[in-house]
Amino acid sequence: SVGAQYSVEASTGTNGGYGVIYSSNYATSVTHNGLTANTTYFYKVRAKNFDSVWTAYNTEDTTHTLSNIPGAVTFSYVGVSSATVYLASNTNPAGTQYSVEASTGNNTSYGVLYTGNYKASVEHFGLSVNTTYYYRVRARNFDSVWTNYGTEESSHTLAAAPGAITVGTVNESSVQISWTDTNSAGTQYSVEASTGVNTAYGVIYSGNYVANVTH
Repeated sequence: SVGAQYSVEASTGTNGGYGVIYSSNYATSVTHNGLTANTTYFYKVRAKNFDSVWTAYNTEDTTHTLSNIPGAVTFSYVGVSSATVYLASNTNPAGTQYSVEASTGNNTSYGVLYTGNYKASVEHFGLSVNTTYYYRVRARNFDSVWTNYGTEESSHTLAAAPGAITVGTVNESSVQISWTDTNSAGTQYSVEASTGVNTAYGVIYSGNYVANVTH
């Protein structure tokens, strides 16, 4: 009825440690601010009459706040065929689930690399040489509601060492050499020559793979 007073109370533990978040006349809704991400909150309500006699509490109900969007991934190691991806929890509590996803296309065709509780790093194996890989992460709360994805980040695997040099045509003033192309298209090569063992090398070719180079 008009004038009846209500007490809305909240807790992070079932039937314990409740605090009043609203006490006044009936309101269609009450907003509870300053909550912690992915945390279970319990609520109960009671009313009192004009003699200040309280009713019993209604049935306790619960909900879970959303998880924070994870921070952007970072890379501690990127090799020829693997990468170590570091996660940023962004203060989400223990028990928050994460999905780490990877792709070779910007914002397209992502596949799940890891899903589970927070871990500091995730290993990505079986990668192609000199290829751009994109990574993104999202988190879900205890109600299995996913956040948006964190900032997409990318890295490049290393190029593979070129195959051994093969000497082709040799004459008085020139030498033709070739090598095995061990990388993807677009990989840049530097061909260097010297008249001393492992000393004073100079670049004789720099660019995309070619069948042979004449010095």
